[in-house]
Amino acid sequence: MRFTLLKKYFALLTAMLLLFSVAPALAQDAVCETGGFSLTLPDSFSPVPMQPSDDPELCFCWQGGNITVQGFAVQMGKKVKLKDLFQILTEDVTEYGTLTINGKDMLYACGRDDYGPYYQYSWLNKGTRIDLYFYYEGKDPSSTVREIIHSLVLSK
Repeated sequence: MRFTLLKKYFALLTAMLLLFSVAPALAQDAVCETGGFSLTLPDSFSPVPMQPSDDPELCFCWQGGNITVQGFAVQMGKKVKLKDLFQILTEDVTEYGTLTINGKDMLYACGRDDYGPYYQYSWLNKGTRIDLYFYYEGKDPSSTVREIIHSLVLSK
């Protein structure tokens, strides 16, 4: 009886270890070469094909579930500082401020614009302004957005 119970626990433990070792491998990176950063997205996300007519500052667009992630990179020059960046805040902004993620100071805002409800993050990386938008429909994906933005990796 004990041996059978021990085998069941061992099988369960092995299955859990396999599950957790495979899950990170399913994640994928959204890379913005011009902005010098990447984010890790859940495997449910897929890239949205970009057209030549798209905004030239758009470096990637991914969609998964009810979230669309867009990354923009604009060359600003090395003399520009975070305090020089601005955000257009409308009456539909519910929250805004500054925060630090993975050692990078940035501006953030939450609200709604013509495209729908969003989370927006802006920062500077080596003279390049980065704007990252998370648009969503339906249920607020704040935990998924936090997980993604905290996966931020800056190029050296």
